Amino acid sequence: MRFLFIEGRLLTRTALGYVLGAMLITALLPLARTLAPPVGLTRSVYATLDHEADSLFDEKTTTVDLAFLKERDDLPTRLVWESLLSSPSHRVRWQGIWYSPREEVVDFYGGADDSVVLTVDGDVVLRRNPTVGMHTSSRTVTLASGAHRIAIDYQQHGGGRHLNVQWAPAGEPPVPLAPSRLFLEDPGSVGYWLAVAVLELPFFLVLIWAGGVVIVLAPLAGPWLWDAIVRWYRTAIAMTAREMRARLYTLGLPALLLASVPFLFGTHTLYAWNLDEFSLPFHNILFPWLLIVVGVSWGILVVPGVFFSDRYLRRYTATLFGLGILLWAQGNLWVGDYGVRDGSAINFEPLAWRVPYEFGVWLAGLVAVMTFSRRISEIAPFASLLFLVLQVVAVLFGQDAERRQEWVEPPPEISQFSSAQNVIFVVLDEFQSDIFSELLEKDRPWFDEQFSGFTYFADHAGAFPTTSLSFPAMLTGQTYRNDRPVPEFVRGAFGKGSIFHGLQQHQYEIDLASILSTAWVDDWFPDDGDGGGVDATRMTIRKPYVGIEDYRRFTARQLIEFSVFRHVPHVAKQALDRRPDWFTRLFWAKSRDSVSEERRHEARSSQAFFLQFIDRISVNRDRAVFKFIHLGIPHQPVVFDEKCTFQGVTHFSRETHLGQSQCAVNLVSEFLDTLRSLGIYDQSLIVVCSDHGTVLEPRGFSGHSDTLPRSGAPWLGSIAGTAKALMLIKPPLRFGPLTISEAPTTHADLPATTFDLLGLPHVFDGRPMFGQDSTATRRREYGMYDVDQRFPKGYLDRLDVISIEGNLLDAEAWTYERSLLPPDRDLMASTVDLGTVDSDPHLGPGWSLGTTEDIDGEDISFAWGLGRRATVFFSLPSGATQLIARVSAAEDLNKVIEVEIDDRWLDRVTIRGEQFQNIVVDIPPDPERPRISSLFLHFPSTVGAEAPGVKVDWLSILPP
Repeated sequence: MRFLFIEGRLLTRTALGYVLGAMLITALLPLARTLAPPVGLTRSVYATLDHEADSLFDEKTTTVDLAFLKERDDLPTRLVWESLLSSPSHRVRWQGIWYSPREEVVDFYGGADDSVVLTVDGDVVLRRNPTVGMHTSSRTVTLASGAHRIAIDYQQHGGGRHLNVQWAPAGEPPVPLAPSRLFLEDPGSVGYWLAVAVLELPFFLVLIWAGGVVIVLAPLAGPWLWDAIVRWYRTAIAMTAREMRARLYTLGLPALLLASVPFLFGTHTLYAWNLDEFSLPFHNILFPWLLIVVGVSWGILVVPGVFFSDRYLRRYTATLFGLGILLWAQGNLWVGDYGVRDGSAINFEPLAWRVPYEFGVWLAGLVAVMTFSRRISEIAPFASLLFLVLQVVAVLFGQDAERRQEWVEPPPEISQFSSAQNVIFVVLDEFQSDIFSELLEKDRPWFDEQFSGFTYFADHAGAFPTTSLSFPAMLTGQTYRNDRPVPEFVRGAFGKGSIFHGLQQHQYEIDLASILSTAWVDDWFPDDGDGGGVDATRMTIRKPYVGIEDYRRFTARQLIEFSVFRHVPHVAKQALDRRPDWFTRLFWAKSRDSVSEERRHEARSSQAFFLQFIDRISVNRDRAVFKFIHLGIPHQPVVFDEKCTFQGVTHFSRETHLGQSQCAVNLVSEFLDTLRSLGIYDQSLIVVCSDHGTVLEPRGFSGHSDTLPRSGAPWLGSIAGTAKALMLIKPPLRFGPLTISEAPTTHADLPATTFDLLGLPHVFDGRPMFGQDSTATRRREYGMYDVDQRFPKGYLDRLDVISIEGNLLDAEAWTYERSLLPPDRDLMASTVDLGTVDSDPHLGPGWSLGTTEDIDGEDISFAWGLGRRATVFFSLPSGATQLIARVSAAEDLNKVIEVEIDDRWLDRVTIRGEQFQNIVVDIPPDPERPRISSLFLHFPSTVGAEAPGVKVDWLSILPP
């Protein structure tokens, strides 16, 4: 055939030649795949750190990361425990060839928790470990052209698990190791370029064929597009005003619904539910930023549809309405719990099960819209209007008139000090005290000078793992025990007497600045109705700490970002998490690099406030002053290095937290220098402390507890880390270098200590910290609970009371005493399937996270009983009953289980081997049985307090 015709138009010889060329290049791809050497490295996995041990398996891979530990289903269960904080020791090695096509200068990057070593041609290029540092660092190397032997050795010793290995041409941003550079053997120059062709050709083929389509169809598309434009223009010219209004009504209301759901109603819902997080009323954020977004979105949706034909207009209108309803349902009816959006990483895996269900709902909804587009388009305008009116009414009547947020600049009194007497508390949120010990060892002379007169209480114990309950203990001496709702306890504890109240009675003026919301701090200053409340100058350190216009713009953007995340399906949430600026950059192109964006992080915002505070300090008050400054540094996420240089969110590790803690110390040092320059340092009582530590196992923590395992979730090391709260105190007129006390002090001692140092009478519980015998054994109690319950509005789900008799760094000093559950909790269940989410309310300390094994072709979910004892909670009948448990030993050994209920020993049984078997224990009647019983499973034959000795599949209580 001499000519090829498409719809009467001649395909040019150029286009035909282009297509033939594309076909030839496409044919080269299979040939290149046949000749090219395999790319990637050999990955070897070892279940031990012993370098003489045999690997579990060796396989080819093109990635250097730890994702495969969760992706493979044939690894030993202990190696892939879901808890990154309880992963057992193991080793992974990647080895092969790195090929340089020419001489080049390359930056290699490496970081790991716990350690990684990268070698090239046998020379160590990078070494990261707890000794030299685990954060990512880089090294520049010059590589000759050709093959270079590369090896990457990763070791995990326990605790957190993280690996980051990347590369870049010198000076460029790092990226993962390129598969086109990695080979099992030397590929040679020809083999390298063949491999590059195999990896790169598919992408270029897509471009080539897409370009071909454009070339072939351009002669058709151009006239068709021009005809369409002419048609639309003629339709618009011929359209009457009445017809235009009718179309805008038909199309505009569904479009307004679709734009309003995420950008107006969704943002208001988030604002209303998190009212305490904002420093402006919603209407100040609504005008103009949110309305601009709604308006622009509405215009983008409406303009293309105005000139559609009637047929396509109906379909488009129905689609807009259907998408609006689906978005609303996604954001209001089936909202998943993705945790607190505070800058930390989101774990999407537990909610991955939502994907097929959400996909099915969205697909069914859109199919229904397309199928019934005519009828839906007829009712869509009125239905959209009705929906919009109902939402507006709900917004208007849902306003909390008593809690209207107002913009408040820092009161002048906040930075004003007394010339007579100052009591100053600086609270550094989440500062772990062993981090301070490490900093102190590095530069003791500097600390002796900057913190002259201070005493550092190295064995000080916090009270709780979060701020909300730590502060009542620090300021009133009262500790919560889950016997009433938390807000009621806080009001009651501060009502009985606090440092605020006591000092005001002695004519002190009270000033407070805190990162906590105004609503939470309100409970610290209850009004007793007789004028006996505390009259304090208070301010909330807003986040971000910026001016009002920057705050309005940033908050609107943040609300949109969170609202879009809330209203899209799970797969879209994952995409937004990886690229959080995909949508918002359309409206705020430069906001990611703004000061507001930096100060959205707790530490950066607090730094901005504190530097301003220091700059404004003056001494112009005659009465004594109590100054309470609560800062969000070194609180996570980590965004600073040790020099307070903002780096953006950085992987949390001991090394990076150490750097941000050093930044916090530097800020405090600058504050103390200012007090010295103003002549008020010496006579002031100054406390520099933290409300609690963080989840890092303290340096020097050792030994084993019989009742709290060193692994599991949470593991004892992380509990001890949260309890290691910082406490430094400088009494008035105390001079000399910093001293260290090993006295067994607690947060509840702080009120008594404060008044004792000031020589004021008090009735606080607790002991003055100064004068305590450092060698004496003192029983202290620590309350552990789920840290996600940071500001509970009711009871805690469970409060574990742990006693400490000895030094906090000695695991043997830690003993689990009891668990306190809400008085209205009912844990009546016939069977508890361990390893599933449903079992979580029943499980106390001593259990691993749930896991699954394929046993004889059946997936069995279970939990490990860790260490010497594990606890289960049951609501039991008062009559006689039986406990049946399906258990197995961790190894082919006999294991002993002793059963105890409510401090009453019941039975001792022996299980034999790794096969699951049932054990039966009789439970005698008890007419005084508590509402919730504590069932203890003791494992006396377990060797080593960390060893998992027993698997438990399920527990069942037979009816009496």
